[in-house]
Amino acid sequence: MYDRTKLVAGFDLSCFVAAVAAVVLMFFLPASTFFQWFLVGLFAGVNVIIIFLIMFFYPDTSAEDTYLARKVWGWCMLASVIIWMFPIPVNWALIPLTVGILIETSVEEGELKIGQTCLVFMFFAICFIYTQYNIDKKLHLQSNPVPEVVVLSNYDRGQSVFFIKGQDNCLKLDGYKALKQAGELDLEKGDTVKIVRHPNVHKHVIKITR
Repeated sequence: MYDRTKLVAGFDLSCFVAAVAAVVLMFFLPASTFFQWFLVGLFAGVNVIIIFLIMFFYPDTSAEDTYLARKVWGWCMLASVIIWMFPIPVNWALIPLTVGILIETSVEEGELKIGQTCLVFMFFAICFIYTQYNIDKKLHLQSNPVPEVVVLSNYDRGQSVFFIKGQDNCLKLDGYKALKQAGELDLEKGDTVKIVRHPNVHKHVIKITR
């Protein structure tokens, strides 16, 4: 750490500052999910912040080599969090994430790992599909939507699905909060309730009240 040139040491420090900024900005996101917090905690918190502190206070350890390969995650995660702050799909963060994966695997193994990077990219892409679903749900609930008044024609507690008068397709309670609300209401056939559907998947009910 102390043998580096000012330019290299400055970049190392900037990666650490960027990682700290990424963690701080997470608290200001309009809506966030566990998966996003996990990514920031792992890549910015563990791969950069913790390893930097170990390298700084214990310069004789092997943490310096690890930090060399992973320090870029500070900037990659900061870029990801900034993307998440805007009303655009969260999967745009796949760009900085892919850059981080490619740099880390290439530095550690001494050659470009395109195939390995593509596999991780596809895994993150699948995870972001579900993440976007949850973010849309949270943002929709935050907007205080006008609930839809319906009458239950049938209700299956075991499957957490129900039918409403005038519609043939069943609706499914989605998420822990919706299931808890339904349990507290003790729903029965013929009950009149107010529901809020997911903005993109209309058969999923994300809120139910009297």
